[in-house]
Amino acid sequence: MLETVRRWQVVRLDLPGTTDSYRRWVVEGVAADIKEAICRVSDSAFNAEENANIPTVTYEARMLSVGASE
Repeated sequence: MLETVRRWQVVRLDLPGTTDSYRRWVVEGVAADIKEAICRVSDSAFNAEENANIPTVTYEARMLSVGASE
């Protein structure tokens, strides 16, 4: 099975009247939503061998590859 790796990209749009602080607020909100939706904390101590094959997670119809290094 061939797996395609896609990278997230934030594209700055030229919207008149939109401040940098609003843009940061929106980006932080998306990051917080991703964190709350898919991030997990293990009950046991970290073991690299056990966490080598963490499955991908679907978020908003996109596959996110989140592994031990992320």
